[in-house]
Amino acid sequence: MMKFIIFFLLFSIVVEKVVAQDERYYRDLFLKRDDQLDAKKETVYDIRARTPLYQFDLNGDGIKEGIVFEKAGGESNLHIYSHTKKLLRKYSFDVKGKNAGIYKIQLKRLSPISRVMIVHFFEGAQNYTEYNATARLYFISLDKGKLSTLKMFKGPVIWHEFRDGRLNYHRRKYEVGVSDLNSDGFKEILVKFSNLSRVYFYDKGGNWKTF
Repeated sequence: MMKFIIFFLLFSIVVEKVVAQDERYYRDLFLKRDDQLDAKKETVYDIRARTPLYQFDLNGDGIKEGIVFEKAGGESNLHIYSHTKKLLRKYSFDVKGKNAGIYKIQLKRLSPISRVMIVHFFEGAQNYTEYNATARLYFISLDKGKLSTLKMFKGPVIWHEFRDGRLNYHRRKYEVGVSDLNSDGFKEILVKFSNLSRVYFYDKGGNWKTF
């Protein structure tokens, strides 16, 4: 239970401003070992934990919607609520290891009619014969201010840490930016590491193109 309390105290939402995450932050926040939990693997509990309702104006109409992050069993879910607390969407994220969860959310305007919620999700860490940990982006788009158009897209990996049995080790942290790269009035999402980069173009209706 202490594991979930620590998770929720560290859970935060960042709106409009990208705050750089250094490598120590990733390791301290997500990659903690839990020896006590490992010692009790023979007992299986159906554990459910939820954050408080975080409220903000998702579609720009001056009325605040809300989100709740939930961990239930082995699942990680995001619930989006209307201002009347009606559930609008429930999205599930792919979990690959221990300590998975959302660690940052950004709201961005892509065009005069389109917005996106960029969800930074730590997929978890595996530490068996090899150590492997990843984080990934998810894009939740919205068009013309209509909450009925909310749609989620699974984006790229932005953090990867790996160590094999021979102690070969690598760690990659990708930079994430939102900018109008081709000056057409529509912003793209750029993910970059060293000389490697991918650009995501929003094509309305929850559809994305990349190269």
